[in-house]
Amino acid sequence: MNPSTAERDRQLFNEIADAYCRKDLYGPSRIARRLRLETTWRRLPARRDVDVLEVGCGAGFAASYLAGRYRRYVGVDHCESLIELARAHHRFANARFERAGVHELSSTQRFDVILLIGVLHHLADLSGALIRMVELLRPGGWLVANEPQRANPVVRLLRAVRKRVDAEYSRDQREFTAVELFQALKQAQLADVQVCPQGWFSTPFAEVRLRPALVTWPAAALACGLDRAIARLPSCITRWASWNLVAAGRRTTNR
Repeated sequence: MNPSTAERDRQLFNEIADAYCRKDLYGPSRIARRLRLETTWRRLPARRDVDVLEVGCGAGFAASYLAGRYRRYVGVDHCESLIELARAHHRFANARFERAGVHELSSTQRFDVILLIGVLHHLADLSGALIRMVELLRPGGWLVANEPQRANPVVRLLRAVRKRVDAEYSRDQREFTAVELFQALKQAQLADVQVCPQGWFSTPFAEVRLRPALVTWPAAALACGLDRAIARLPSCITRWASWNLVAAGRRTTNR
């Protein structure tokens, strides 16, 4: 029997865990990855003193980047090797890491924020996974996700090429339109759903450790500065050109 999409991804990320972790340890990539997380985090109305569940936490660097902003952080990932790295790199009294898939999460815990960075596009059962995660939100809690979008034809081409040439890049993942993400969150019964663009120049630095650092570090810093400036423009102008989309929605209090 051929392995499922989830199992193929788990195997891949177990194999590349060390290389994946090094992205956040490499300066030019680190500043771009941190910007992506913080841009996503800013879509939340309440950003401090919250209980956070990060699904697909990888090597757990969000726990460090967001330190001081959460009351409790739980990072889960279905890749054992990444969870081991997360535990080794981030030792906070109010943060912990668990190996678990979406449908293995305990139903007794509730969170104010569920954070997903590049996770939804790996899920075969997107609808079922979103419904399961919404169940883990407290009433009034927010789910926020950062996902690749396919509106930009140049970006689509670059991703298609990368799937063929980069052994560390999952070939099963997909891209979303803004409408698809909006509808997915609405179908999960989330309210106040919003979708906005993210990442115009910084995303390549976040995804690949471009070298040499002497050149790519200032280039990554410039790319992040340009992204911050572009993010101030109306999204109707900038959305088509972005690499990613940020989607957020609130669990209603009457469910």
